[in-house]
Amino acid sequence: MNIRWDVEKGLLAFMLVLILGMVGVIFWQNSIYDELLGRMPAAERQLAEVGKAYRENHNLSMDLAKDSVAKGANPNTYLFAQMTKSGIGKNSFKMDKPKNASQHSGYEDEEFELKPAVGVKSFSREAIARFLLFVEKDTTRMRVTKLKLTMDQGNATPDDYWQPIITVTDRRATFSE
Repeated sequence: MNIRWDVEKGLLAFMLVLILGMVGVIFWQNSIYDELLGRMPAAERQLAEVGKAYRENHNLSMDLAKDSVAKGANPNTYLFAQMTKSGIGKNSFKMDKPKNASQHSGYEDEEFELKPAVGVKSFSREAIARFLLFVEKDTTRMRVTKLKLTMDQGNATPDDYWQPIITVTDRRATFSE
């Protein structure tokens, strides 16, 4: 069979090859589509996990932004600031150097003992309570762990005045390599 090629037959042959090529591309694209469609549930789970991790990270970042001690403020400075904010007075307590720095797996505790300053005998129960609330209000690192109250029994002292000894513990994470 001897085919004489002319322009029309050449154009038809070219169109046939082009059509077969396009059909092949369509089948190839459908196989890619089916593969991607099969991977969609896993991608949706990953997206949900990313969203959850972002939410947790965002919430922790917001908590850190509110926590002045966790952001690096000196615990002594923080405690003096809370004395001022609570209205008990910045120089109302003397603070001994931190003691009982105990290390545990993953964290370290440091205790600060606050006693009434020289010349300050006692405080009202409301003033002490307000100060204790202010200590724990703006940080998750510092907690009041001990409180000893002795009633002030001086003659000129109003009722319900107390001499507190307060222990505040600063717990910070330790990172081991």
